[in-house]
Amino acid sequence: MSSPGTGQAAPDRQRGDGPERRRDIDPWVRFAALFAVLGIGSEILYFGVLLGSDALAVYLETLSGVSGLILNAMGQDVDIVETSIWNGNFLIDIAPECDAVQLQALLASAIFSFPASLRHKGIGLVATISWLQLVNYVRIVSLYFLGSHFDEAVFRSAHEVVWPIVLILVTVATWVLWARWVGEHGGP
Repeated sequence: MSSPGTGQAAPDRQRGDGPERRRDIDPWVRFAALFAVLGIGSEILYFGVLLGSDALAVYLETLSGVSGLILNAMGQDVDIVETSIWNGNFLIDIAPECDAVQLQALLASAIFSFPASLRHKGIGLVATISWLQLVNYVRIVSLYFLGSHFDEAVFRSAHEVVWPIVLILVTVATWVLWARWVGEHGGP
């Protein structure tokens, strides 16, 4: 084969030249590498930028406000002050690092890293982050009930052991279900 306009033979493309090289990398290796970079980047952003910021304060106040509204709708008669929910006997404070933001960021990193169309990624981000947000509200409301109706050991166990495991499992399962959905709807 000759190069256009030169009459000379075109050099054979060697492995590693041009866009073909990208296709030679195993998709799971590419996913893992990109996920690692995005995941580490999200942690750096969380601890270096978001933690202590006004944006996080507003988010935490929103979490406590919506949770308080849910509890009041359930007849709990709670007061909400900034990030705290209080019933006169028990106080629960929505603290940084207990906000599920890091899990949402890791889930978003996994979705961005997965070989899927932008449409599938967009749908995935909206659906999965909304789902995790809902699970987080269930967590906060359940922790309030445990703390206000049982002793502190039950609350601590649920807060420090049970719910972190549940949130991690829900996050992983959510990503797996999204990835399977992508595969069933025209993805890789």
